Amino acid sequence: MNVKEFMENVSVFEKHDSNFSFIIDKSKPNIPEVQGIVHDGFYQNNRLIELNSKEMVYYKVSTGINTLNSVEYKLYNQPIEISVNEGRYKQFELEFYSKDSAGNLSEVKIMEFTIDKANIYVSEKGRDSNDGTRFKPFRTIERAL
Repeated sequence: MNVKEFMENVSVFEKHDSNFSFIIDKSKPNIPEVQGIVHDGFYQNNRLIELNSKEMVYYKVSTGINTLNSVEYKLYNQPIEISVNEGRYKQFELEFYSKDSAGNLSEVKIMEFTIDKANIYVSEKGRDSNDGTRFKPFRTIERAL
């Protein structure tokens, strides 16, 4: 590698030796840590998602196969609010990665999750003290109504 050093008060024709030290960084940064959802999570309330990393983080949220290619990555700078209207059911896909100061990218992580404000779940194995979610169903229809 050739490196030219330009110094004040030194002739271009004067020989001058210099030592340089530098680091070539090709290591991938860590994937950001996620708070607020888990992969394949099922929720009955809106979510506030945090992506934590020492590096810059980019993300995109999509809702269905038709929108996957049209959604652009955004720079993460605050928690992501995901909301669904009452009486609605929606599946989401969150994609994210980190980018370090050398331009190295982490692996892209994809997390799928669902917000279901449309359904109440009842099971003979449930309990009426539960919240009526898919994983904590009510026992009786009377409680669900």
